Amino acid sequence: MAGWWCSRSSVGSPAIDCYLDVADRFTQLFEGRPGAVERGADGKVAQLDHVAEEDEAVGTGELLEQHAPHRGVAQHVLVAGDAEVQVGEDRRPHPREYDVWLVSQGGYDLRMQRFGDEQLAPANGVELCFQEMGDPDGEPLLLVMGLATQMIAWDEGFCGMLAERGFRVVRFDNRDIGRSTKFKAAGLPGKLDLFVGRRGTAPYLLRDMAADTFGLMDHLGIESAHLVGASMGGMIVQTAAIERPERVRSLTSIMSTTGSRRVGHPSYKTFGLLLGNPPREREAAIERVVKTFKLIGSPGYPFEEERVREIAGRSFDRGHSEAGIARQLHAITASGDRTPALRQLDVPALVIHGRRDLLVNPSGGRATAKAIPGARLRMVDGMGHDLPRALWPDFVEEIAANAARAPQASLAAQPV
Repeated sequence: MAGWWCSRSSVGSPAIDCYLDVADRFTQLFEGRPGAVERGADGKVAQLDHVAEEDEAVGTGELLEQHAPHRGVAQHVLVAGDAEVQVGEDRRPHPREYDVWLVSQGGYDLRMQRFGDEQLAPANGVELCFQEMGDPDGEPLLLVMGLATQMIAWDEGFCGMLAERGFRVVRFDNRDIGRSTKFKAAGLPGKLDLFVGRRGTAPYLLRDMAADTFGLMDHLGIESAHLVGASMGGMIVQTAAIERPERVRSLTSIMSTTGSRRVGHPSYKTFGLLLGNPPREREAAIERVVKTFKLIGSPGYPFEEERVREIAGRSFDRGHSEAGIARQLHAITASGDRTPALRQLDVPALVIHGRRDLLVNPSGGRATAKAIPGARLRMVDGMGHDLPRALWPDFVEEIAANAARAPQASLAAQPV
């Protein structure tokens, strides 16, 4: 299960904290637009001085080194003396300052904030349905969704904020979901195989889904990209960085975990949803999704039921497969613990997790950040297992800041 985009807001600013304290043991065992920028009185675009900020990086606790300027990533521009930055429709205090790169002298084309038509791409022996948004020459950023969730759960508004930052944004359906290839011949996995994670009977693993991502990149002529994954998508982007680190410029793992059964376990409250038989009728399927996200969503933000119903209905119509969801879950349980491999990574990494996540316990996010050297952890008050609309500007800013840490060599990589 992954992040449905439930619009939520709360009194005051959303609280996002940095965490240094990571539990040593876990006892439970279970499974405004760039280009059309503001200018000073002389008509010139303001260039911001780069400053170091005190940041709590997991495993260090020291002053984090200065973030490199956003090379090739468009930033909203502050005129000298301003104390706010515009992110979408939201004007708020700017928590850090960056050098500014403009998309083009001609200004930003609003058409870049809309997705193009859905297309099918051959990738790693399957077909993946995908869409693109943003500057074709911008830094590529792929959004990888989670269990039982289609690419349309990456809301177009959120993706538009990323496109405004100059990214070439790509969202896609994973295998066995939506309009991508279904592995119907593999059938439904046995419950024992599923929950013990029996690898020999799994039709595919997370590493195959990571290879799908690289296959899509090949089709799009992308040598390396920033990868952002939610829930199972976070597991996939972690696996991608382990398997082909030269192709991952930065990774962001949201409400995910390491694969260790000692962390990230679901709450007992979710067992009925995880173990129940999914409905086959459209209205019943929509009701199940609504019930699910009323339980696992963010209690600190109001629940936008109509939005959830709309996405659930569209998802059912695009390609509903109960067996495909089970096969995806089998890929998760059979892929094992990534912790030792994560410790070997050398990639800019951001981990975001809600403190109120019932589906993937916050210990999963903390363990992920502890495992990846230099990873930055953001624990979010009031956030469950979804991505509230009120937090989108903060997430976009965090993702862009993490992307800015990518080594110059990876940014200069030539298309395949």
